[in-house]
Amino acid sequence: MQDGPGGQRRPSTEPKAVLRAELGRARRATDPRQRAADRAAVGRHVLAWVAERTGPDAVVCGYLPLPTEPLDPAALDRLAGTGVTVLVPRVRPDAPLDWCRYPCPTAAGPFGIREPLGPALGTDAVRTADAVLVPALAVDRSGTRLGRGGGHYDRTLAGLAGLAGLAGTGRRPVLLSPVFDGELADHLPAEPHDVPVDLVVTPLGGVRPARR
Repeated sequence: MQDGPGGQRRPSTEPKAVLRAELGRARRATDPRQRAADRAAVGRHVLAWVAERTGPDAVVCGYLPLPTEPLDPAALDRLAGTGVTVLVPRVRPDAPLDWCRYPCPTAAGPFGIREPLGPALGTDAVRTADAVLVPALAVDRSGTRLGRGGGHYDRTLAGLAGLAGLAGTGRRPVLLSPVFDGELADHLPAEPHDVPVDLVVTPLGGVRPARR
């Protein structure tokens, strides 16, 4: 994808694998100081949104981010410290994600991402969440997200399809994807099974609707 005016991404018809590689390279090339500042900003936005939009017994599904991803891992600790129940995923081959309560011990998983070692809560634990932080390399104007290609979140989010509404008006959790400011796209390749996210979280833009 190419940057357009104001850092906005122009439409792209590149195959997903090409886009993933390009976006991954851009993340790795980011100055570490800028990345740290952006991650801290994303973490503040997430904490403020959860505090404003959910109750004292909120459940948030997060994830243990790679060092190049925009989610600040310290945000999970801060969420848990406020009394929010934080769940993080464990990969199951060709199945929806399993979940464990955070904080807990972790170890390197099969894809180089740290995974929790706590008691497994099962794949349906995501249905108890008020919000789910969904990792993405980019998100477009229809809420389509470009993931890493493993399909684990596709299978997990598909299981929420029968739950209507956003948190507070129904039982489906709000889906939020943290991305860097240059990772908002006009258009991304989409497939019928893709579940759009509701909100994006960026360092400069904060939390805002994904569908624009």
